[in-house]
Amino acid sequence: MITTNQSKTEIKEIVRILYSAKVEELLKNESDEMKNDLNKIRLHFDNLLHESETQGLKAVLDKMQSSEAELKQAIKSLNQVIDSVENTVSTVGIIEKVTRILTRFIPFF
Repeated sequence: MITTNQSKTEIKEIVRILYSAKVEELLKNESDEMKNDLNKIRLHFDNLLHESETQGLKAVLDKMQSSEAELKQAIKSLNQVIDSVENTVSTVGIIEKVTRILTRFIPFF
């Protein structure tokens, strides 16, 4: 299994070379056996690259899944703060209304 970015980069380069126009040109005059061997090698490196990329994606998925619970908790906490702010704004609005009513009935010195 491929575990480093360097190995993944090296495999990508090998795959690029194996499918290059120059290799195709050189292969034109070769025997069917040689062509079959090259196709087996290509398939091998294609599989290695696929495994490497799959590993990388699985690692990202694992990180995302481990962050999911943390993110849900943060959203819940944020919603609680928003509710608290909304309640505070509502309370301030009520106090303002009550103060206006009281100022009509109680003269200030």
